[in-house]
Parts: sequence; structure tokens; C-alpha cells
Amino acid sequence: MKRRAIRISAGVVLVVLGCAIGCSEPRSDTGYTGTWVLRTDRIESRIAIVPREDGGYRFRLSQTTADGKSKIRCDWNGDCEQHVEGVLAARFRFVPKVDPATGLLRVRCEGGPDGPESPTIVYENELVVADGGLELESYTIERAGQSFEGDARPWRLLSKFSDRVEDPPARPR
Repeated sequence: MKRRAIRISAGVVLVVLGCAIGCSEPRSDTGYTGTWVLRTDRIESRIAIVPREDGGYRFRLSQTTADGKSKIRCDWNGDCEQHVEGVLAARFRFVPKVDPATGLLRVRCEGGPDGPESPTIVYENELVVADGGLELESYTIERAGQSFEGDARPWRLLSKFSDRVEDPPARPR
């Protein structure tokens, strides 16, 4: 009996180790829902999106520079803080809404550096799920009062990291 238990345990360990090395998070077309990532040599941004019961979405960003000196963390209400070398540098808020005309998700950001003389940051991006649900195109449609259209829109491309969302918001009771 003991010998059999050891074989099963060893088999389970091999499967878990094999999956840790070779398996990836499930990624499919779940619309906006999931975790999206943008990595460059300077920064990693992760966006988590989950549906709300009223048909809208919740949106949460986390961002870290490659040197780890600057970090942005947001809660599920869209409230964010940026810390640079451990010191609060900025506060801002993301507000997601579905554009009724196009059905696309738009995310507006407002806020700015912490301090009375600091300028306000305002921009709005339009998100488009592409490539069979594995990419998220983020087009800037407004920044600091300037509107962008068509090919003039600055854009970023995020890759689907997972259909899952870590630490999703609690459902209302």
C-alpha cells in the first residue's frame, strides 16, 4: 500500500512540474474579459478586465518599470496610485464605459502628480479585441484636449496573458 501511494505522489509531482514548465495560461476569445500584458525593455503593464452585472466592465491596471523604481497599482473601482522609489508621486482614476454607438470599450483616465501645482492628466483610449481574442488594441482617441482619429491615433498592442483574472472583485451580495 505505501509503495503505491509513493508512485501516485511521484506521478502527480511530475505532472505538476511538467505543466509548470510547459503549460501556459488558457487564452481564448472571451471578449474583453481576462488579463492583458504589454512588455517592453522599460516597462510591464498588466490590464485586468471583468464584466459588471449591469453590462459594463471593471478595469484594473498594474504597471512596473524594469528597474522596479516606479509602480502603479489600481483597485477595482479604478482608483490608482503611482509610487516612485516608494514615494507617492501621482493619483488618478480609470473609468471604463462601453460606447453605445460602436459597442467598444473606452477607458478614460484623469488625475495627475501629487501636489497643488501639478498639471492634470486626461486621456481616453478605445479598446478593440483582435486576432481571435488574443490581442487588445488600445487606441488613444483623446489626450490633453486633443482628439485623434483614424491612423493618427496613437496605439499600443497588448497580448492576452490569460482568460483568468487574479483577485477579481467580489460579487455584490
